[in-house]
Amino acid sequence: MTKKLLILFLIFIIFVIYLTPAKLAQSFIPASQAFSVTGMSGTIWSGKINQIGVGNIELKDTEFSLSLLALLTANLKLSLNSTMGDILGNLAIYLPPDPNGTIQVSDANLNFNAALFESYLPFPGTVLKGKLSSSDLSVLILRKKLTQMSGKVHWRNAEVSYDGREFTLGDFSAESITDDKSKNIQIKLLKTKNALGLEGNITLTPDGMLEFIGSVATNIDESLYNSIALFNNGKPAGGRLPIKYKQKIY
Repeated sequence: MTKKLLILFLIFIIFVIYLTPAKLAQSFIPASQAFSVTGMSGTIWSGKINQIGVGNIELKDTEFSLSLLALLTANLKLSLNSTMGDILGNLAIYLPPDPNGTIQVSDANLNFNAALFESYLPFPGTVLKGKLSSSDLSVLILRKKLTQMSGKVHWRNAEVSYDGREFTLGDFSAESITDDKSKNIQIKLLKTKNALGLEGNITLTPDGMLEFIGSVATNIDESLYNSIALFNNGKPAGGRLPIKYKQKIY
C-alpha cells in the first residue's frame, strides 16, 4: 500500500511540474542588462517567448521546448526557434548543472547580419555587412574555452569598411570538425567566390593556440594585398601568396 501511494505521489508531482506555467518560471529569471526575458506563455516544457534580450541582441517570437528527460537526467535540453529579431533560426542548448559552466549548443541553423559582430572587433569603427549563417553547427564550451566544434558557417555578400575605405569581399564558407585523438578543432575554408581568393585551414588546439595556414591570390586589391602580405609565409608563386597567422587566444 505504501509503495502504491509513493508511486501515485511521484506521478502527481511530475504532473504538477509538467503543467507548471511558463510565467512562473519567468518570475525566477533575474532582470539584468546582460539577459532578459519577457512575455513567456505556455508551460515550462513548451511555449513561446515574446522577447529575449542577450546584451544588444534581441530575439522575438521564439518558440521553446524543454526535454522531459531533464526530470530524470538533470541534463536540460532547451530547443529554441526564433522567427523574428536579430537572429533567426533554431538550435538546441544543453545546460547541465556543472559548476565549470559547460555550455553545449547543437543543430544550430541560424541567420543574422554580420553587423552584430562589430562590437566584438578589436578595431573600433569597423563596419561589417553581409549575411552570416550556420548549418548544423554544434559547439561545446568548457570553462569558457571552445573545446569542440562541428558544422558549417557562411558569410555571404561580405563587405568591410574601415578608416574611410570600403572593401567588397564576396562569399566565405568554412567547415569544422574536432579530431577525436588530438582534440584539435580543424576548420577548412571551402572554395567560394571572394575578392581575396582565400584558401587554407585553421587549427585551434586544446591549450588555445590558433593557427591559420593558407594563401591568397596575388592579383587582388593592392591595399588588401599589402595588409595581408604582413603575414606572408614565403614568396609568391603561381599567382598566390602563402600566409600564416598564429596567436594564443586563451
